[in-house]
Amino acid sequence: MSPLFDDYSLELLNDTIFLYQVHTQFKNRVLGVILPLLWQDDFFSITQSNQEFSFFLPSKHDHTIRSQLNIVQKMEQEYKVLKLYQVNHQIDELGVVAQFASTFQKMDIPILYINSFASNFILIPIDEIHKLDGMIEF
Repeated sequence: MSPLFDDYSLELLNDTIFLYQVHTQFKNRVLGVILPLLWQDDFFSITQSNQEFSFFLPSKHDHTIRSQLNIVQKMEQEYKVLKLYQVNHQIDELGVVAQFASTFQKMDIPILYINSFASNFILIPIDEIHKLDGMIEF
């Protein structure tokens, strides 16, 4: 872990990830393929909304996804995942997002932010991660 801000530390997770999407009518088929792959990974994320079922998976699963699920579309952008640890718990989630978004914007680094019950993740395009050299351990 590396401190990037006074109250937070970031850990760079090992895997790189891709974003995939498919129409919700195929979600059961997709889940049948991806769920057995997921249990040993540091990070994955699944989201469903209206007509879209999307998921972030480690890139090591790309061949399996592409060969078994020709119905899935993949974004070509590959991401690295930073796991966010809060040192003191005084800032609410909105403060966290605003603080990080502003900082990464000043560094000209586009981000995606994913929040779960107990964890926060910042996704950075793999070709932009070098901008954090010296601020986090690679």
